[in-house]
Amino acid sequence: MHYFHEDLAKEIGINEAIFLQNVYYLSKKKLVKETINNTLDVWIIMSGTTIKKYQGYFTASQIKTFTKNLIESDLLKKEQRCLHGNNSLSYTLTDRGWIVMLYLEKKCERKKFQNSLLEFNQCFWSNILELWLKEVDNLSNSTNPWLILVKHKQELANIIIEYRTLIEQDRKIEKMAHENFENSIKRIEIIISKNLVLKKRIEKTFKEVKNYLNEIIIPAVEKHGGLKAIKAFEKMSEEFLPTSSPVSNFYINISELNF
Repeated sequence: MHYFHEDLAKEIGINEAIFLQNVYYLSKKKLVKETINNTLDVWIIMSGTTIKKYQGYFTASQIKTFTKNLIESDLLKKEQRCLHGNNSLSYTLTDRGWIVMLYLEKKCERKKFQNSLLEFNQCFWSNILELWLKEVDNLSNSTNPWLILVKHKQELANIIIEYRTLIEQDRKIEKMAHENFENSIKRIEIIISKNLVLKKRIEKTFKEVKNYLNEIIIPAVEKHGGLKAIKAFEKMSEEFLPTSSPVSNFYINISELNF
């Protein structure tokens, strides 16, 4: 490990900070000195040999614990890599991990890293580094740059809160819609009962009022809303004549309403 940041250790834990900085340092060395396929992630294989060589002061149990913490903080991700026909466990810095570690570097070190990528013709990774460095600048200008470490969980919490709010809103809307729906049907039933000519015509056509409500009024309320259906029906009832159709007149009125 080429340096240690006390502030990082305070935020994520000493073991986590040491491990993360080692992975960062080794990833940088690999990225600069080796020719890497543009589609290949920068990764460090945490085989038994690698752990013994670079992380020998940690037990397997410790590594399991703090890598889990780093993954949950979205600073590290683990993958299974196929190396020489064998599957090996590897750990990769996430974008957030790179940004945090670059932020902790001195400007001169970041510039040196950037120049090294160009020197070794790593243009693809140099472009990615520029994007990371823009985020680093934002952190540098932030009043509390360490918020980036909790941002991942904050985002998840905000999503959960927003989702719960939407559910509650949907429940209220559903309840209101049901109440309005029932009220709309009841109001239309009252209008029908007061207009005996209309009631007889409906019964003659549909055998009973209930059939008319089920086949004509309820679908109209569901499609156009209770208020519009009531207004259309009120207008039809006021103008209804014995020779009129209780279906066509209703739909003519509902189509003419503009609200």
